[in-house]
Amino acid sequence: MGIISPETAAAQYRLNLSLNQSSANLNLMTISWSGENQPGQSFNGIDFYVTGPTPAGSANGPGFFSTTAQTGSLSITPQDLTGFQVMQIGSYRLHARAGGGGPSDWSSVPFTVYNASASAPTPAPAPTPTPTPVPLGPPTIISAIPEGCTPNSTPTSIYTVWQQVVGATGYNITFTKGGSNTVNMLPPIGANISTFIHRNLTPGETYQYRIQARSATEFGPYSNPSPAVTLPSRCAPAPVPPSTVVASPGGCGTQSIQLGWTAVPGAVSYKIQFRKDYSSIPSLISGTVSGTEYLHNNLTPGSRYDYFIQTNTQTETGSWSEPTQANGAFAPGACTINQTPTQPTGPVSVPTFGVRTGTCGSNSNLLTIMPTSGASSYMISFTREGSSVINQLGPIAVVPGQGGTQFTHSGLGQGLQFTYRVQGRNATQASAFSNPVVQFSPLPCPGGTPPTQPLPPTQPLPPTQPLPPPTVPVGSNKSDRVLAYTISVLQYVQRLLPYERNPVGPIPVPPAPQQF
Repeated sequence: MGIISPETAAAQYRLNLSLNQSSANLNLMTISWSGENQPGQSFNGIDFYVTGPTPAGSANGPGFFSTTAQTGSLSITPQDLTGFQVMQIGSYRLHARAGGGGPSDWSSVPFTVYNASASAPTPAPAPTPTPTPVPLGPPTIISAIPEGCTPNSTPTSIYTVWQQVVGATGYNITFTKGGSNTVNMLPPIGANISTFIHRNLTPGETYQYRIQARSATEFGPYSNPSPAVTLPSRCAPAPVPPSTVVASPGGCGTQSIQLGWTAVPGAVSYKIQFRKDYSSIPSLISGTVSGTEYLHNNLTPGSRYDYFIQTNTQTETGSWSEPTQANGAFAPGACTINQTPTQPTGPVSVPTFGVRTGTCGSNSNLLTIMPTSGASSYMISFTREGSSVINQLGPIAVVPGQGGTQFTHSGLGQGLQFTYRVQGRNATQASAFSNPVVQFSPLPCPGGTPPTQPLPPTQPLPPTQPLPPPTVPVGSNKSDRVLAYTISVLQYVQRLLPYERNPVGPIPVPPAPQQF
């Protein structure tokens, strides 16, 4: 702090004096002075004195410093002051007087001696302004649902959730029962709580809730009534998964697989998970699907993806669908020079198809749909013997090639009659459904022999070329030529076996007949 306290200057000389005390060490002081002669006067120096508690008295107490500098500064501590080597804690005054033709009046500034460990006094904290109280608002009820409703159980509790109110130190809850106007009060709820379970209720009754926030000084308004909650006499059974899940690879270059599954009565949404390349760890596709179709994009070309669907109703979550050969597919690769990923958009012809019964005990039928003009996918509808319900499978993406698109309809039971129709579709149009084709599902294997387990899926076969005739050395006899031709036939059989296991792509071409 800088203090300038000149006394009234005499006519002979004017003297200004100031003193600063350090905020880090209050016993460290800096004295500054400046003076000026009046006209015709001379300057003979300045003398400094201190007066205070010891000794008490006059302004000309013990002197401690003299100087001939008309302007300057000096840093001192109380121990530097002559006659005050051991200064008491207290207030003192520093005086200075300049000589000349006649001395000036005394100039003085006050200072304080502190204890050895003194530091700057901590300023008193500014008073915290009292906030203006905010009136309590009504809580917002988020949900009120039966609590503990497991399949086929009888719940007797309701779980209520609301948004907390700023400033609330507790909540009051009321309820009405069965449409009555009688309001019932529940035990009060403490602060920082936003849920409540109302127990020991009557199944079949309807309940409705309102909530009020409170504080130490006020009660807020009540919330709007919650939706009416009727406790079921028995909770619904867990929803079943879709009976059929179909995975069809998209066209070349799309890196996508089209999923389709049968609708489940009462379902409001479905969840999808998949396993890549036969992994034992499934991955969940985020979100839910409200319909029965899903296009899975950005896949790794050539990788196998197997899918599982879970049904969700308004209150329950079902189990995942079972793995079958039909619910998996290989992600398509890039287009060759003669292929294009663009999808047709023009008119679609009515498909032609056939149905073959699966092997004994397999509970499946195999549909082969011949190439159809304008179609990029197919939808299959079927009815089961003794039922008029029309079920749909698909969409099933078209598999390019002369062999057509094949689809395995599994999980059929044994010896039942099924009636199939097929519709062709593209991005903008769809054909009429085809004429019906009737086929029975396979019977049990004779003698209880277990059905042949399906082989693991394979990649589509690459296009094949006719095998060249075997090279027979010049001059070889007929036996050598017969042996060479037999080898070529065996090679053909080797190529035919994978096609029989996974009939995708063109049928291998047998070797040309030979003359012997």
